[in-house]
Order: sequence, then C-alpha cells, then structure tokens
Amino acid sequence: MGILNSIAKNDWARYYEYLKMGRVTNNKILKFEKDFMNDIIRVSDKRYTEKIETSSQSFFYTISIIFILHILAIYYLIFMIKKKKNIIKSHQSVIDNHLKKNTNKSD
Repeated sequence: MGILNSIAKNDWARYYEYLKMGRVTNNKILKFEKDFMNDIIRVSDKRYTEKIETSSQSFFYTISIIFILHILAIYYLIFMIKKKKNIIKSHQSVIDNHLKKNTNKSD
C-alpha cells in the first residue's frame, strides 16, 4: 500500500509513516550527493595543488639556472676583459721599449 492509498483510506498514521520514510530517504540521498560532490571537489583541489607545486618548482629551477648562467657569463666577461687589458699592457710596454731603443739610437 502506497502513500496515495493511505490518504484515500484516511489512514493518516500510515501516511505520516510513509512521509517520514520519504524524508529519511531524501535526506540520505542529499547527504550522498553532498559527500560525492565534496569528494570530487577535494580530488580536484588536490590535483590542482599538486600541479601548481610542480609548476612552481619547475619555474624556480628554471629561474635559478638562468640566474647562475648570467652570473657565470658576467664573470667570464670580466675575466676576458682583464686578460685583454693585460695583453694590451704587455704589448704597449714592448712597443714603448722598442720606441725608447729607437729614439736612443737616433740621438
């Protein structure tokens, strides 16, 4: 006998019993749906967080490598400039010595 039969027969006790069972079942369904959606959101948030962490680490490593390469390039350039200056100074001193010898010979 269903809820409509209970109303038709004026069996209000049974009607309220069916009504109560319907509410309990409806609450169970709503709880299941809410828990299910919360699980989906939780898993999605976890995946998103992991993805961001991985991207952040990758970005950090990339920036670190670029920074280190720039530092090395700057040191290399400074080293090369100093080396060129020393070569120029040695050549200049050789030229100066040669010029002094030639000017002394002509006197």
